[in-house]
Amino acid sequence: MGELLPATVVLYDTGADAAVLRVPGLDAPAISFARSDAPQGSSAVVAEYPQNGSLDLRAATVATRTDATDLDIYDESTVTRDVYRLRTTVRPGNSGGPLLSTEGQVYGMVFARSTAHPDTGYVLAADALRTLADQGDRADGPVGTRAVSS
Repeated sequence: MGELLPATVVLYDTGADAAVLRVPGLDAPAISFARSDAPQGSSAVVAEYPQNGSLDLRAATVATRTDATDLDIYDESTVTRDVYRLRTTVRPGNSGGPLLSTEGQVYGMVFARSTAHPDTGYVLAADALRTLADQGDRADGPVGTRAVSS
């Protein structure tokens, strides 16, 4: 395992359930978002750390791209997300992992799995993530993420 570095949340979006972290001293290449949509039926890869384990790369097929309306992470407001539906197994711990093209570009971020169909997962499309990443890059200070009340 590599060196642990502190991170600061500089942007948090409850609708996307996504955060942008600033990690001073991180020596890693920047991610590259895909410039085009993932075509229906295309092959892709889910990079995951299931159940907080080691890195696992899992094959996926892009089934559809659609707008999905649901509640935000706090069940307080309705949000519409631009999502891909995948044919793959999404396991606990995969949320936040990237969906990659076979060339390694980011198509999106895993955020859910189907409770009715174990071979179906859902991914927030890269367009929204690109916008959040750009906003986070310009952010100038830490922001809160709010704890879920019980």
